[in-house]
Amino acid sequence: MGSVRYNDPVVREFFIGLALSAGLAYLSQRLAPLVGLVDSPDDAHKQHSRTVAIGGWTLALSAIPMLALVGSALTWRLMLSSLIVLVTGVLDDRFGLS
Repeated sequence: MGSVRYNDPVVREFFIGLALSAGLAYLSQRLAPLVGLVDSPDDAHKQHSRTVAIGGWTLALSAIPMLALVGSALTWRLMLSSLIVLVTGVLDDRFGLS
C-alpha cells in the first residue's frame, strides 16, 4: 500500500480556521454581554431558553484568513462583500436597524 499524502495548504487552512473559530467563540461568549450583542428570549422570539451570545461574526472572521491564503481576485471580492453583510448584520443585532 502507498503512503497517504495530504494537501499541506488545505490541512494548514483547516487548522487555522479551527483555532480561530474556537478562540473567537470563546472571546464572543465573554465580550458579547459587555457590548450588548446577545439574544434574549422574549414572547416573540423563543428559540432559546436563556440569553445567548450572538456569534455568527466569529465564524465569518475565522474564514477570512483561510480565504486570504487562496488569494484570487474572486476570493477578495467575495470576502469584501461578505464583510459588508457581516458588518450590517452586527449593526442590526446591536442597534436594531430593521
